[in-house]
Amino acid sequence: MPQKETISSNDRIADLKKALLQNPNDPSLHIQFISNLIGKQNYQEADAPSQRALKRFPQSTQLILLRAQVLSNLGKFQPAKHLLNALLSKAPDTAVAHILLGLIDTEQGADQQAIDHFETAASLMPDDCQASFFAASLYLKHLALEDAEKALKQTLHVNPDHIGALKCLGDLMINTNRYGEAIAPLQRVFELSEGDDNSAASLVMAQSISNERKSAVKLGFKFHHQFPNSIVLKEAYALALIRDGAFEQALEVCDSIIHEAQNPTTGIAYKAIALIENGEKDAAMSLLCMDDFATTGMLPTPTGWADLDTFNDALIAQIMNHQTLADHDSNRSLIHAQDTLELFTGDETGAIKDLRTTIEAYVAVYMNALKCKPEHPFRKSQPQKYHLEAWANVYTRTGRQLSHFHPPAWLSGVYYPKMPLNLGINDTGKREGGLELGSSYYRLDTKNEIPTTVVEPVAGSIILFPSYVGHNTIPITETDESRISIAFNIIGA
Repeated sequence: MPQKETISSNDRIADLKKALLQNPNDPSLHIQFISNLIGKQNYQEADAPSQRALKRFPQSTQLILLRAQVLSNLGKFQPAKHLLNALLSKAPDTAVAHILLGLIDTEQGADQQAIDHFETAASLMPDDCQASFFAASLYLKHLALEDAEKALKQTLHVNPDHIGALKCLGDLMINTNRYGEAIAPLQRVFELSEGDDNSAASLVMAQSISNERKSAVKLGFKFHHQFPNSIVLKEAYALALIRDGAFEQALEVCDSIIHEAQNPTTGIAYKAIALIENGEKDAAMSLLCMDDFATTGMLPTPTGWADLDTFNDALIAQIMNHQTLADHDSNRSLIHAQDTLELFTGDETGAIKDLRTTIEAYVAVYMNALKCKPEHPFRKSQPQKYHLEAWANVYTRTGRQLSHFHPPAWLSGVYYPKMPLNLGINDTGKREGGLELGSSYYRLDTKNEIPTTVVEPVAGSIILFPSYVGHNTIPITETDESRISIAFNIIGA
């Protein structure tokens, strides 16, 4: 059938080409011919015909739009924008022109301009879902989650079966801790199509965390066989099994992850928890191996700075004035605190830039020292190449992190440019403001009986640990002085 359709499409283009030779003054034939070429993504072949047609019919809105579409797909953005802006100066309500300009702006990284065009197009064409979905995608990229949700719901109002919008809405609900609300859109994805392993994993996770535990395990088993090579699905299935108390089955799935995944962070984290819950404490501690792989020290003073205090003061000033510092709903484990988005963007300056250089050198020493450590899945998965990501957390009184770990990273760390002095011991015997290593991921809903270690950082402390190690912060209750940490991940490239 696909072959017949291709032949039919080629025949249609050939017939239109003949018709144009006989009737070159019929603009509708030009429009059909160019549209068919665009439909086949033959943009190079459509270049000359679209140019000739527009020269013959310079006032045709459809030909202007087609020509702009051809130009933009050939990477000729400026002439395409010139055509579209000229059209909008005469006909500002041409919604398709706004969509095309939005797509060009997206390609050129002018996301806010693109959003403005998409929003304008959506208001001009309320019965079309294309523009609102494009806007939603950009809102999601910039973590403008309220705007993204509004745009996604607008898309689904027009087309309730828009699979892309259903997937995005389900993931957005998960990323904002609304697991129950994520179930319906994700289920609809699989009612409409075979779906994909990422959506399957999201649905299993949403059901499990919403306490539909038996359904989640049943669905995880089904998807595990539907997507047998999917690591992300195995991770979601393991989570569902642990939450349901099926620890032996969870261990089998975790072993599969550790054996097959290039980065087994989640498999190691979940296996350690399943082991401890299954009464295998020694095996769990051997797998976590924190004594060998977690380290604490003081950051060397970055080059060019008189001392670490001077460096920290400059770093704190940059963090507190960072344009992305805010409360982000997408940071699900952060309580009563603000965080930034990515700090190491490639154009960072000042103390942030020097922090990156110093962390990279510090990590290089750590990675080299691993050669003397015991054989372990963590060592075996050490990346040859990696990229470094980082973000800042600013905690006020009672601010804290719930226990979590850092997939898909391999190695994680925290640097502390600011810590209050003389913090006391809380009712559980733990130092306030400390970083507790070894705790179970809070979403697994386990007894959390793994023995943990509390690191007591001071200003200048840097802590490294495998990304599979669960960790949380101990809240501060006795001072209003803020504390600032910079978390970072080493992620295999």
